[in-house]
Amino acid sequence: ARAIAEKRDALVRTLAAYARLYRFISHPGSRDAYVAARERALGKHEPVEALAQWNFFQTHRAFATDLLLSEERIRYMQELNVSLGVQKTILPYGRVTDMSLARDALKLIGGADAASGA
Repeated sequence: ARAIAEKRDALVRTLAAYARLYRFISHPGSRDAYVAARERALGKHEPVEALAQWNFFQTHRAFATDLLLSEERIRYMQELNVSLGVQKTILPYGRVTDMSLARDALKLIGGADAASGA
């Protein structure tokens, strides 16, 4: 809570950058750029693996391009954590989330409707 209060602007801008990244990666036209960026970042030429990963992102929509995590998604993660023993109990959604940061980030990049990958 203190970090949110003291560094809210930096957190919101970071989330906005992630949203743009998620939207770009989720866009069908991102394949070649994703493969090239992955190769550069990892220092490995693995086009088969890169395409498999990119295809996974396209098929399963792994990223919340609007940054807003539903109560069901948070509950699923908590249930997984409890089953793995890294969390003792499931906590209320409102206690473990603050979607106001995501909403502020979306305002910086044009809102939830701007999911064009641009």
